Order: sequence, then structure tokens, then C-alpha cells
Amino acid sequence: MFVTISPKDNESLTVAYLAGQVACDKLEEIDISNLPSQASRFAATSKDPVACARYFNRIVRCFFQDVVGNDQEEQRPHARGGSFGHVEAFIAGFETQVDGTLHFHSMLWLYGMAGSRLQVADLLKSDSYRASFLSFSDSVQCHSAPLPTEATCPTCVYAPGAVVAVEPSSLAFTRAAGRTEAPVTARCATCKSEFGHGDLIMASLRRGVAELLGADSTIDFEKELRPLVNLPPASWTSVAIGKIYATDPNVRRRELAEAVITTYLVVHCNLHSWQHCEPCFKNSKRTQGLNVGACRYSYPREPAKVTHFDDDTELVVARRVGSEYVNSYSATIMLTLPTNHDIRILARHGDMYYSLKYTFKYQQQVTSAAILVEAFKRRVARDEQILPAAPNVAAQRRVCSLVHAATKTQEIAAPQAAHYCLGGDGMYASQGFAPLLLGQ
Repeated sequence: MFVTISPKDNESLTVAYLAGQVACDKLEEIDISNLPSQASRFAATSKDPVACARYFNRIVRCFFQDVVGNDQEEQRPHARGGSFGHVEAFIAGFETQVDGTLHFHSMLWLYGMAGSRLQVADLLKSDSYRASFLSFSDSVQCHSAPLPTEATCPTCVYAPGAVVAVEPSSLAFTRAAGRTEAPVTARCATCKSEFGHGDLIMASLRRGVAELLGADSTIDFEKELRPLVNLPPASWTSVAIGKIYATDPNVRRRELAEAVITTYLVVHCNLHSWQHCEPCFKNSKRTQGLNVGACRYSYPREPAKVTHFDDDTELVVARRVGSEYVNSYSATIMLTLPTNHDIRILARHGDMYYSLKYTFKYQQQVTSAAILVEAFKRRVARDEQILPAAPNVAAQRRVCSLVHAATKTQEIAAPQAAHYCLGGDGMYASQGFAPLLLGQ
């Protein structure tokens, strides 16, 4: 499995507390009417990279210990396992995003899973294994907003099933320069009204909030749900819907509140922008077959009623109408560590190679070949001026010179520097690694 976690440390109330800008009682007794403003939280987190690094390290430990279920001291999975089952091994690489915040990409190897694509293809010949694999896929990753978006037309409110998918135009996969509305991805079969993905998701949220709070359709659900994005989950009970989710004796109301909260968090944390962004159009081997200027992630995605394998044994995940831009997520992670993340089961051709390479890709290339050549020449010139050395010693000196030349000019974001100063490493793994000392 390939899992990416991007903790939302900028504007975080917790990071503002770690930075000394928010009193402890603000976290213990939340008053949503007296929360620090978004601007003040952003200022607090941007001025204190150490607080951001501390928060990131805490999220990392919680994720691998509690969500993945790994005992780091014993270097083995907990007996109870984790959200993905029992993880045999994992490794994660850290980097900074465009805004300087830290995130990580990780690879997880699970007990009981096939070791290669050929083994998967052979095992999928068994109907029982195929059914188990599809069930496992649906249990660890979601590609749809939990609330039913296709059940009722937002305009005519006719019988369930009135909204059907519409194939988006080719422009939907390109840059949105000059466009002010999301592409049409659905249409009501009765009144013929057309909708973008956001129209359907917002209509489902409005219906869900109105049912929970007993209000009419004009309710400002943003006011009711927005605090959930900023508050830690333990404090959600200070919000009406969060209190229903945590304490209501009616199981159906608790489940509806959970679906409303998860849907809202998906919209704010795990929705691919219909306008697309710069990384959507990077050139790589994986984009060679795409049209010029098309989103390399293939958003918007085509809806599918159930998760299944196609004729080429490629996994096709279930996706509701209205969730064409929803990025893969875990409902468990969304409700415990509400932040942007991505989950993929590596069952397609080339997935393992690409994901492992992506996890440890170079974040920035700042050293030119000319600098390395000059460093090598200087080392050779110095070697000629000192006592002759054995070939292996001379080689060690030259390698050390090249490494120094390649690393001394690098610049990194302040949160990443703080991460290293706090004892963090460039990776996090289930197993220990012996250091390779260049001097040896």
C-alpha cells in the first residue's frame, strides 16, 4: 500500500498552542465563539517552525503506532493490528510541500498479501480470493463522499435515483483559465438540470444538517460545520453536530452525523481542485499516453457502482455520482487525524516501482554537474600535494569531497530544518538500518 499524510499544521489551533500563542484552556474548554482568528493562527504557525515540526513528529508517531499498529520498540506489529490489517514492514520518506509544510509518503507491506502482480493475477482466478480482495479494498479506502449525492435532485426533489452521471467534456481535464464554474458531471433525468460535483455534495450536506438540527433548507451549514476543520476531534462536542456524533443515544442519528462530518472534511481536505494545479501537468513517463495539457491524475474520475476488476485485471474502485473529484481517503483517518491524505492499494502494473521511487524522490535538484566536476578536480590536485595514499583511501577522500559539494549548497524549509534539529530523520521505518559512514 502507498499512503501519503499531509498534516494541516498551518492555521492549526494545536500548533498555535505549541507556539505559545494559545492558552491551554482554549484546548480544554473550547468556546467556538472565542477562537483565535484564522489570520492569527496562521501568523503563529508561520513564525514558529519548531512548533510545526513538533506537531508533525507527533502526528507521525500517532499514525504509525495507532493507525498502522506498529510497535516501534519491538519492531513488529501490535497483536491487534491496525486500520489496514497487520503490517509486516513500512518505510516513509519526508519532504516539504510548496508552502513549506512537512508531509510524508510511505510504503506498507501487509501480511497475507501477494508479493507481486503476477501472484495477484494468479490468486484472482479464485472467486473467493477475488471477493476477499475487493472487500479489503473497500474497507481501507473510500472514493466517494459518505452522504448519498445521487439520490435526490437538488432542483426538482423527485424520486430517488433521478441524478445520473454525464461524461465530462475534454476541457474538464485541462487548466481552468477563464472558467468560473466547475464542469458538468451529472444531470437530473427528470427536470434535465445539470450539476457540477460541488452542487450535489453541498445539497447532500444541507439535507443532512437540516435533518440533524431540525432546521429548514436555508440553514447556514458552513457556520455549523466549519469549526470541525479547525478543532481537534476530541473537542468536536463543543459543536452541535459533533455532540450528536459523540453522545446521541439514537444510532441512526450518530451515523448520519458521522456521514455529515466525514463528507464535510472530505470537501475541505481530500477534494481534487476542478481548476487543477501545477503538479497535474508535470511531464513524466506515466503521462506519455495522455493528451497534451491533460491532468495526469485523470480527474474528474468516472463513477462506478461497485469496486471490481476490469478485463485487464486493473482495480476499478466504487465511486458515486458527485464524487468525481474525491481523492482516495480513509474514513478512520479522516475522523481521527483530519487532514489531507491519500491511500492506494498497489495492484496495477508498475504501481510498486513508481510508488517506491516517488516515496524517496529528490525534492530539489540544486547541484549542477559542473560543481561536482570542479570539486573532483580540486580533490585530485590536493592528493598530488600530499603523501601518496592507498587507492581505497584516495577513493574515500574523493567520494567525501563530492558528497560535501553536493550537499553544502542545499537550502531547506525551516520546518524541515527544525525536524532534523529535534532529532528527526529523513525517513521513518519499521526496521532499523545500519549507517553507512563514508569515512569507512
